[in-house]
Amino acid sequence: MIPYFSPPVFHIGALEVHAIGLAVCLAILAGHSLALRRARTLGLDERRMSWIYAGVAVAAAIAGHLWVIAGTGSPAHLLEIWRGQSAAGFTAGALLTVLFVLWRYGSDGWRYLDALAFAFPFAWTLVRTGCFLAHDHIGAPTTSPLGVQFPDGTRFDLGLLEALLALIASAGMVLFSRRLKLPGQMFGLLLLSAGTARIFIAAASEGSSVLTTDFEAVLLALLGSAVLVSRSVHFRLPTGSPAPPISHTNLPVR
Repeated sequence: MIPYFSPPVFHIGALEVHAIGLAVCLAILAGHSLALRRARTLGLDERRMSWIYAGVAVAAAIAGHLWVIAGTGSPAHLLEIWRGQSAAGFTAGALLTVLFVLWRYGSDGWRYLDALAFAFPFAWTLVRTGCFLAHDHIGAPTTSPLGVQFPDGTRFDLGLLEALLALIASAGMVLFSRRLKLPGQMFGLLLLSAGTARIFIAAASEGSSVLTTDFEAVLLALLGSAVLVSRSVHFRLPTGSPAPPISHTNLPVR
């Protein structure tokens, strides 16, 4: 089992820096760098990729904070976005932005979402590592070797569990990046992976709202499966049909 430790705090002069804040900043920078690198590999416009990344991140963070405010019924910290984030709200904000990207850029939007999907698990690993360091998502009692020995008993630390699952998803993205060549497939894999991970997190949670665990997990998994199937069918030619004209919009990206 993992020994309990107090959340790390660093001091730079009079400035107090919490580990979770540092982890979030590193996640934003790492995610942006990886998204641009992947966009470059896919031959996409890096400036557009940067704007899409920023839009998804900002919309998700705002929605995640508003979800918490709506749940507590207290608008006292409405403008302090760093005071409370909900995974369900974060997901809702990100998905709404994804719909806008697909509406705005059409078929090319899938390729930008693929680049974003490649980078996301790496960034999420860092974010959830920060949550583990802060111990801000404590789960159910357990005797598992992954349990943390909190002062009131050994429990799952959901930040640690999700960081490990995100790390596995990151490895999956690298492994499948050369195999999933059709636009939208990487994004579908991300949704499926996220939904599966949330199912495990729901099982280790205690007293969580249905909307923040089981429903969100199943919805993401179903959406991911639907995207993977629909994108594969979209690019599958009917038997005996002539091949479509060659263009940058229908060629699988290598």
